[in-house]
Formats: sequence, structure tokens, C-alpha cells
Amino acid sequence: MVSASLRRGRGFCGERKNQEISGQGEAESLVLYFYMRLYRNEGHMSEIGREFVPSDSSDDDKARLKALRDLQILDTDPDPAFDSLTKVAAATFEAPIAFVALVDEHRQWFKSKYGSEDSETPIESSFCAHAIREHGVMVVLNAAEDTRFHDYPNVVGNPHIRFYAGAPISANDGQNVGTLCIIDTKPRDRFTWYQAEILKRLAQLVSKQMQAHSAKATRRDASEQLGQSEDNQSAPELTGAA
Repeated sequence: MVSASLRRGRGFCGERKNQEISGQGEAESLVLYFYMRLYRNEGHMSEIGREFVPSDSSDDDKARLKALRDLQILDTDPDPAFDSLTKVAAATFEAPIAFVALVDEHRQWFKSKYGSEDSETPIESSFCAHAIREHGVMVVLNAAEDTRFHDYPNVVGNPHIRFYAGAPISANDGQNVGTLCIIDTKPRDRFTWYQAEILKRLAQLVSKQMQAHSAKATRRDASEQLGQSEDNQSAPELTGAA
């Protein structure tokens, strides 16, 4: 459950810097830290506007897809560790929808979702497929007025996406394999630099969690292979003893 101070957003910005943050997860503590450090300078921060256009990428998509497969996370069960980060992102930015989205070859699959029942959507209508080409946060203030997205099915139809912000999440080798994204059904006037920085740092926590999942899966596979190897080696000995 997201704390009351996090939901209030600006309410805690005037608190003392050295105040202890108790009962908070790492994600909530990160948000608190950035709000306290950056909110006071909001007027001096550059804003991210609708002119933001994804840059061309020379990344080999085959390598990116291999990195995604190697994580062994596609089509796995829901995980509270990811769900908590999705909920924090939604609460922090007052967004009705948030996803941890992994961009596969023909789909984007949601490892975690908030405010949506979808488990995946076609790559053809994916905002995140654009966002993974960025090193920073991709922001769309009003999708209905953006020529890249204005005719997408999820813009002209349910859930009628207007605002989107997505920060890349990366695999062990640095390949961008998906995003932590927030979505609103209403357009927004701006998304400031410090807000983008918070979303990016939350996405980094998702990346760490995903890499930890991959390491655990690798250890499990190695253990299973070792067990099979030992079984194969012991089989002739048992036969000889008989």
C-alpha cells in the first residue's frame, strides 16, 4: 500500500532532509528523495513537451530479443516485487494505468499491470516499442494530436490513451527490453525533467528486479542440469552392481 505522504506528493517536500523514512520500500524512498531534492528547483527545470521524438536506433533487434529471451521472464506468473513498483509509479504520477511492459517480437507482454486487465497487446499498437529506442524517458502529452500514435486502436478506442510516459528497462547486457510506463486517458500540459528522472530511477529498480529474476532462473537451470548429470553418471554403476 502506498503511504499517505507519497499520495500527497508535495505535502512532504518541506520536511527536514534528515528525517528518517520508516516503513517505506526502496521505491517509495527513492520517490521521496527526488521530490525533496528536486521539487524546490521545479521552476528551473526544463519541461518535456510534445516535440519529443524518438531517435533512430542502430541496435540489432535480434540481439535485443535474445537478451529478452535470456531473462526467462516472458509469460511468468505475477510477482509482488514488480507489482509494488507499478503501483508506486501509478500513485506517484496520479496515473490510472501503469505497466511493466516487455517488448517481444510481435507483442508487448505485461509482467505487471495496474488499472488494466490486458496481459499483452499487439506490437503494432505499442508505444513502448518506440520508447525502448530511447536512452531516456519518452513522453507523449496528447496521443490524439501526435502523428505517430493518433490512429492507434488504443487511442481511438479503449482505453483512449492520451498521455504516455515510458522509461526503458534493460537486460544484463544493457539492451532495452521493455519499459516502466504510465498512461492517462486525459492529455497533460507538461511532464517536467524531475518527474522524468523519478520515472527513470523507478525503471532502474525494475531492471534490477528483472536481472535478479534472471540470475535465479539461471541458478535453477544449472542445478537441474547438475542433478541430471549426476543421475546419468550413477546409472551405469547401479547396473554394474546388479
